[in-house]
Amino acid sequence: MGLRILAEQGFTGLKLTTVCAELDVTTGGFYYYFKNLRHFIDELINYWLESWTEDMVRTAEAESDPFARLRILIDEGTRLPHQTEAAIRHWAASDPAVATAMHRADSARTQVLRDTLATLGLDEAERDQIAESALYLLIGYEFRDPQRQNPETFRWGLHLLLEYIERRAAATSGDAEPEASRM
Repeated sequence: MGLRILAEQGFTGLKLTTVCAELDVTTGGFYYYFKNLRHFIDELINYWLESWTEDMVRTAEAESDPFARLRILIDEGTRLPHQTEAAIRHWAASDPAVATAMHRADSARTQVLRDTLATLGLDEAERDQIAESALYLLIGYEFRDPQRQNPETFRWGLHLLLEYIERRAAATSGDAEPEASRM
C-alpha cells in the first residue's frame, strides 16, 4: 500500500491521513503499529529494499551459471516497481535515510553484476563500466514519463548489454563462439 502511494502520488503523498485512509484504520490504529509516520516510512523503505533488492540479489546469487545469472538479473530488473523506484530516487534527494537505502540498493544490484562479470574474466575497469551502464539504463527508464515507458525497449537495451558481455567473455576466454549463439 505504501509503495503504491509512492508510485501514484510520490513521497509527498505519504501523509498520515492518506496512509490511514488507504489502510482503513484510524490514527489511533496507525499509532498502535507505528511510533510515528517516520517509523512507518523507515519500515516501508526497509520492506522495499528487502523485497526488491535483497531478494533479487539472493535469487541471482543462487544461480551458479554466470550467463543464467545475468538473465535472472535482466528479468528481475525489468519487473522492478519502476514508478515506485522513481519516486524513491526523487525522495532520496531530500531525505538522507532514503538516500542511504537507495545507495544500498544500487550498490547491491551493481555488485552482484560486478561479481558475475568477474567470474567471466572481465577486468575490474570493464566490470565497473558495465555495471554503471546497466544502472544508468535502469535509472533512465525509471525517470522516463510512465506513459512513454516501453518495457520491451528497456529489455532490449539490457539484452544488448548482455550480448556485449557475452562477446567480451568469449574474447577473454579465447572462446570463438559467444554463449548466446550456443543456445
